[in-house]
Amino acid sequence: MARNKDVKRHSVKVISHSGDSAGLIVVKPETGRLYLDFYRGDLRTEITTGLKDSKENRRAASKNLREVLNQIESGEFCFAARFPKASPRLKAAHANIDKRTYLPPAETVTFSDYVDKGVEGAKGWRKRVLAEDPSDSKRIDYHQALDDRLVPYFGSMTFRDINGVSVEVFIRTLKWRDTKKAGQPLSSSRVRNILSVLNAVLLSARTEYDWNIPDPFDYIHSRKKKIVPRRVKKFPAVFRYGAWQLLLLGMNPFYRTIAELFVFTGMIGSEVAGLRKKDIVGGVIQVSNKRVQDREKEELKNEFRARRIPITGALRGVLEILVNRSTSDYVVEMHDGERYSHTRFKDNVWEMAFKKSGLPYTRPYTTRHTFAAWSMTLRMDMNKLERLMGHNSKQMLYETYGKYVDGLEEDTDLILQYFGPDFLRQDAKCASPQAGLCSESRSESRWEPLFVGGVTI
Repeated sequence: MARNKDVKRHSVKVISHSGDSAGLIVVKPETGRLYLDFYRGDLRTEITTGLKDSKENRRAASKNLREVLNQIESGEFCFAARFPKASPRLKAAHANIDKRTYLPPAETVTFSDYVDKGVEGAKGWRKRVLAEDPSDSKRIDYHQALDDRLVPYFGSMTFRDINGVSVEVFIRTLKWRDTKKAGQPLSSSRVRNILSVLNAVLLSARTEYDWNIPDPFDYIHSRKKKIVPRRVKKFPAVFRYGAWQLLLLGMNPFYRTIAELFVFTGMIGSEVAGLRKKDIVGGVIQVSNKRVQDREKEELKNEFRARRIPITGALRGVLEILVNRSTSDYVVEMHDGERYSHTRFKDNVWEMAFKKSGLPYTRPYTTRHTFAAWSMTLRMDMNKLERLMGHNSKQMLYETYGKYVDGLEEDTDLILQYFGPDFLRQDAKCASPQAGLCSESRSESRWEPLFVGGVTI
């Protein structure tokens, strides 16, 4: 291969001991530094020595190059070991000649390179690993943790730099932003969720590149270091009947039926968002679909979450309103005709209802807790409740919802009246909405103050 004339005028030829191979010591005029220029088969390598041009440095560079040529001839040459600071591209090219996979050292790969840009021509971890995960919700949570916390903090750090101490310092930075809790430490569950994503990336990289580097979480989890906040076991919040009615009265009338759909069924936001008219068949709601951030997937949290919820008289009235005003294939829509958005419902309807009612705030998931606790208060058969909740054991019901709620037993008659006497039957029978949802449906204008326990609400 012909070389540039300037390079020729500034080069010194070096021959191996056997005389069978040769290379050049090249002086780059623009930098005045010495480079090694040699061939290995058809692969040409030009790599800096880092030395300025001088007689002494030329002798050192010549010695270095001669050793390289001798090792190539003897079959003992390992480019990555000889030139550890070389580019990954060159290391991979020489590894290919040796018919082996190049494994970049941990100190040469940054967190952002591995996660997003990719290493050695491969796609980043997000596109290769995370994108293939079957869970929509997991992918969304992982992307959020990476974008909001992990890449901004660890992005420029190499995997050698990410150790137990650096992770401990990171944990101390995990605080609320831009909310009324700004500056306060994140909850234990949020911290653990973020760390689980970090651990997944670190484990993947160590496994893929066979890095023998310490696992930061061995340090974090050591008994001597209580770094991650302890989990505080919280029993689910449950509405008393009067509080629930008070919340409904403070809610935009359009959305009261949607709120009741939650408490009558124990469904969660993604299940309500994915509920289609065709899922209401033969007097039951077939919970088999969910929608998260406008992405629909017929795959629920686990195999038990696909369930059949009998349509009682009270639930029938709610469904009739929702189905009749829906202009799409879905049961629930927003007031502007858009598809149901659980985020919009929570931020613009649910939270506003708490402000108007003066009740202490709890998240919409409380309606699922309430459905379970109210059902247990009514002494529903536990086998039936297990199926309705989509759990895989009654023990989970007792452990999660079995804690005594002060005064809830006083609401028994009101809850039974609200749910309807057919709620406790094994099979509530009713026609589907498409066939005309019975004549006993409640109108949206029925919301009048109720007299509960001596208090008008």
